[in-house]
Amino acid sequence: MALVMALAFWKFGSTNLTAANLVRNLAIIVGSYLAVWVLRFIVNMVHAPVLLDHDRANEIAGLTVRLQQAEAVAKEKTDRKELENSFAALTQQGRGLVNSVGNCLDAAALSAWSMNAEDWKNRVSRELQTVWPTDVAAFQYADANAVAVQGIVNMGYHHETQRRKLTCHLNALDEILRRRL
Repeated sequence: MALVMALAFWKFGSTNLTAANLVRNLAIIVGSYLAVWVLRFIVNMVHAPVLLDHDRANEIAGLTVRLQQAEAVAKEKTDRKELENSFAALTQQGRGLVNSVGNCLDAAALSAWSMNAEDWKNRVSRELQTVWPTDVAAFQYADANAVAVQGIVNMGYHHETQRRKLTCHLNALDEILRRRL
């Protein structure tokens, strides 16, 4: 602003001060200020929206990142809940199988029950394979730790053997879920 004033006085200013020269000098001062203000206004009319657009773009980018993080957390929670529900259903089915082994009154019923138990073990193994493949072997071979049944080999013996083996599998599944979830 001072540079504009100095140039204006150098070009248009006069050394003898009369009323007309005073009015002209004041007009130069006011005109210089008005010219600078008008130029600043025009520059700001163009520059301010650009700055605001840039600020809004940065804000939108930041909010987009936060939204993506929130969506990832929500998806992770949803996936975890689905996993918990899936394993809860499998655990309930396994407990139902353990409880139903006593209802097998003959060899055919026990054979059908054994096929259901094997099917359940296979479904649990497949589910474990998709999420925690390192725990599949621990689940599949859990019945190796089953305590042997002593006594006469009859239907009760087979019931208790199958119940103990399936209970070992259920305990292994419970331990895996407790450790992982």
